[in-house]
Amino acid sequence: MSGPGGPSGAVESCTVERRCSSTGLACGADDRVCTNEASTRGLQVICEDASKKTMVWCPPDTARSDSNVVWILLLLAFVLAIGGSTIAWVVLRKK
Repeated sequence: MSGPGGPSGAVESCTVERRCSSTGLACGADDRVCTNEASTRGLQVICEDASKKTMVWCPPDTARSDSNVVWILLLLAFVLAIGGSTIAWVVLRKK
């Protein structure tokens, strides 16, 4: 949703760099050559910026916004592994 001073966060992050790195395309809404190339490459529209009349095309299931969840889960697994190893070491050392 737009705030009183500008575009929403979703629109600000509607770029190839934020959504799909170098694997995608940013096409103007009226750029048939670009959209045809994106379609030929099997890309899908991930987001649209209506104010700039652009669309960001990425490979299916590769949007970078989802990668944040993966990094958080990986960090959580690492912390749990370190914590569990430390507790096991302390318990075994007392015996």
